[in-house]
Amino acid sequence: LMLADIIQKQRQAGFPVRILLLKPRQVGWSTWSEAEAFYEINSRSNWTALCVSADTESTDMVFNMTRTFQSHLPQELRRATIASNRKEIRYRAPHGAKFLTQTAGKDVLGRGGTIHFFHGSEVAFWPKAKEGLAAVLQMVPNNPDTIVILETTANGVGGAFYDMYWQAVDRQKGNDTLEGYLPVFFPWYKFDEYTLTPPKDFVADEDERIIQKEYGLTDGQVYWRRLKIQELGGDEGMFRQEYPANAMEAFQTSGNPVFLQSMIQHQKEFIREPRRCVFTEDGIENVQRTFNCWKIRQLPCDNHEYAMGIDTMEARLSDVNDPKSNLDADGVAVFDRTAGEYVAIYQGRGDQVDLAWQAYYAAVRYNEAFIAPEIPNSMTLLNIFKEKGYANIYNRQVHDQQLTVQDSENLGWRTDMVTRKWLVDDFRSALREKSFVVGFDEIISEMMSFCYDKSGKPIHISGKHDDLLFAAMIAFQVHLRCPMGIKPYQYAFTGGPVEHTQGIQSLARVGVVDKGIEEDDDYDDDFFTD
Repeated sequence: LMLADIIQKQRQAGFPVRILLLKPRQVGWSTWSEAEAFYEINSRSNWTALCVSADTESTDMVFNMTRTFQSHLPQELRRATIASNRKEIRYRAPHGAKFLTQTAGKDVLGRGGTIHFFHGSEVAFWPKAKEGLAAVLQMVPNNPDTIVILETTANGVGGAFYDMYWQAVDRQKGNDTLEGYLPVFFPWYKFDEYTLTPPKDFVADEDERIIQKEYGLTDGQVYWRRLKIQELGGDEGMFRQEYPANAMEAFQTSGNPVFLQSMIQHQKEFIREPRRCVFTEDGIENVQRTFNCWKIRQLPCDNHEYAMGIDTMEARLSDVNDPKSNLDADGVAVFDRTAGEYVAIYQGRGDQVDLAWQAYYAAVRYNEAFIAPEIPNSMTLLNIFKEKGYANIYNRQVHDQQLTVQDSENLGWRTDMVTRKWLVDDFRSALREKSFVVGFDEIISEMMSFCYDKSGKPIHISGKHDDLLFAAMIAFQVHLRCPMGIKPYQYAFTGGPVEHTQGIQSLARVGVVDKGIEEDDDYDDDFFTD
């Protein structure tokens, strides 16, 4: 009934029904969708309904389900059919409606002319889903009486359904229109069957109380959740995968994300609309565009220290198998080392000299920030900084196979198999400890699509980017590895002493050297400079 209500509202508004349904398991929505399709072809002459499933077994199940609907109709309502050796139901003239089934990746999708009701089942698991959807959706006219339901359980971050879902979510922000694809997700606690009467001595533990407050759960729902987790061997992650509480959790727990959903959810609380501008030699100019410009949450503050990470574009496709996919981009992130937050980002594609001057003007304005351009793709930018006599450029140290520390004239940050791990591990640890604020939706979006591949390498999923994320992680490494200036002691106007508080500055590691191997804690002191 929950889904039926949404469909009815879209129909009453005079729009074609377009639903993107992200579903938990075992709630019967595939059955409901087939029942709705069967009702439509029985009620409407010359209508065509098509269901496309992820595999042959699912296609057989859908067809058998529809055949059961047909066989259990009362005799006076049962229409005459045309014999067929395919998995389909065709009614004789003059009614002439038909119900077709196909398998994604096996059949040529969209055959059969105009489609009035299209049900895509488990779309996230289709092979070549993007191409398949493009073919079949062209067969559905944009008429108010047509219906498209794309439903699936989550299959990790990324893919055609993932992209469509979050694009629809973004379109819905601040816009209550019922036109277009509607993202639909129902969390587990919306279903009446997912509750049990708790014993009289039931008491929620600390973690359960947090979840109970966040989602407004009853004691019965918390008790049901506890028993279900026990049934799953105590694996809370498995529970979140099978019974997600929100859409982000559904996608992330079904994949292999680098950053936990709880980390991302916490950081989303600090997002605010930034100022869009460019830096000039004389100041700052506001702009209307959203690319090839700076987005600023906080202008430079007196006595604050800053670190800048620069990830220069390599002209690589976001999806190597799709020549039409977007190229990567230049990404720059400015980190306020004093306040512990990212205050400015730059994203664009263009001339490297223009990027260099934008980075230079920004670095100067942000109190001569320490900068680390990623090498070797940032050489043009690095040379301009050197020509201007800029002093605060990250100078990395190197070591030989015996880990003997050697001074180096090598400037900038170089990402390789070893340093990539440092970037990710330090950034993730600080996120887990809530040590800083990300603040930008663009970085958080890239965090959401940053996963471990089959070899265990952390990388953006196909079709997504990680330019700003790497710029942010490089800036954080600069913060950890470059010295902080000597600041006067804090004082209170009352003259009373102020207790030292744990903050972002306490994370800074002065002069730390990249060693590249696992070592005991008591061995680390040999690698710190005065």
